[in-house]
Amino acid sequence: MSPEQYHRILESLDQALKVIQGASAELSEQDREFLLQLEILRSRILRAESGHPFPPRPVPTLESDSASPFAALRAGAEPPPRCDRPRLRVLFADDHDSVRSILRALLLAEGDIEIVGEALNGPDAVDQVRATKPDLVIMDLNMPGLDGISATREVLRISPATRVLVFSANRDPASVQKAENAGASGYIFKPATRALLIGALRAVQRGRTAFPERTNPYAPRSIS
Repeated sequence: MSPEQYHRILESLDQALKVIQGASAELSEQDREFLLQLEILRSRILRAESGHPFPPRPVPTLESDSASPFAALRAGAEPPPRCDRPRLRVLFADDHDSVRSILRALLLAEGDIEIVGEALNGPDAVDQVRATKPDLVIMDLNMPGLDGISATREVLRISPATRVLVFSANRDPASVQKAENAGASGYIFKPATRALLIGALRAVQRGRTAFPERTNPYAPRSIS
């Protein structure tokens, strides 16, 4: 298709996203999962429309973004990746094929992220970190063999320069605190939108932290 055809698709997709984001307070977890898939699709179409893996102009933002509960984290995110940005080497660990598939598509759509490993369990994550020394690990908590908290401690022991962003469906405040105590730099609840997850990833990439707000699990508690 031509860039113009991709642009028309992008405009239609933006309209659909506006409707969904306008009802953000009423979204179920399944709705948020669908929203994430649409945002991944939007990133791919944007790159196709531009005709280049790094968009030469700023990524268009939706008019409803400022009213979204994810706007605070979005506002703190870095601009879209350009070719002069150093590549971010990322490894992610999750025992669910569907989650790994989503993360793979989401990260590759960024353009400046290199996936150096995909782990199916805690011990696998630790072994791959030992071999690859990634810049950042996206870590699930409930995995066979070694839970995410223990895996986080081990990852940071063998690779102190690596940062860990927990991505888990576990909303227990005690688990969030345990992850922070183990050395994680952030904690994002599943499911999350692309804006929230990438915003947290970019914050952690810059040496900041991103943890959930206790009164709003889809907003950052702190980005310091």
